[in-house]
Amino acid sequence: MLQLRSIPVGLRVDAWILDTYPDLAPLQRISVLQQLQENQATLGPDVRKIAPRKVYDASVAMNAAFAAFWTRAFDDPALSLPYRTAGYEKTGIELLELFDQLPSEATHDRELIDLWGNHLSLSSWYQWIPSAVGRPAAA
Repeated sequence: MLQLRSIPVGLRVDAWILDTYPDLAPLQRISVLQQLQENQATLGPDVRKIAPRKVYDASVAMNAAFAAFWTRAFDDPALSLPYRTAGYEKTGIELLELFDQLPSEATHDRELIDLWGNHLSLSSWYQWIPSAVGRPAAA
């Protein structure tokens, strides 16, 4: 669930940084390449053996979406190659297409998370809890 909440929203932040501060792109690339390397560990047989299939498939699909985002941003198809080889590239691209459908404002974060949750059949695994932020304290 942490991955579902953080990856799509994190990609929005990454896109904003890339668009707003293009001079940071080389440093961002270094960080992204490290994250992609870490994410590839999920493709190993040891992880696949211990993780429930639905959890594993959703996790790797979100990693594939992360890779697809950076493949596009850096125009580097090699970044998605491990997920293509493992059979997760298609789902990753589908998640990225859902990402592209919504405006990037924070008011659409829940909608984005729900789109990914629905696509990955995880929407029944969580519920939104109304925030108390901005409400007056009870007397």
